Amino acid sequence: MQVGTYDPFSDDPRLAIQKIIMCPLSEMLIIGGTAGQIIVMQFEREEHELDIHRVNANLIGDRDNFVWKGHDALPLKREAKFQPGFQSICIVQLNPPATITALALHSEWQL
Repeated sequence: MQVGTYDPFSDDPRLAIQKIIMCPLSEMLIIGGTAGQIIVMQFEREEHELDIHRVNANLIGDRDNFVWKGHDALPLKREAKFQPGFQSICIVQLNPPATITALALHSEWQL
């Protein structure tokens, strides 16, 4: 059974996952990617149509003469229909979109 096709020459490298954290007690999943995105997901048992909350985090401020030479940020759909399972509730986009190298989760404090 074939699920999909993989073409290493056409896949977008910005979709790669760098870090992942899961809390089985709060049913939360946090994913950090190579295009500076952090995706916060919550496990839901029903289908939902959600408006995804987006947060932009500027890491460098207004520094003169700074030129980012890496990947561009990924575009985001504002509304999406999610099947049962892990559903995105928030996306944090770093600017510049540098690779996520560390993540931490404290589900009791919702951080």
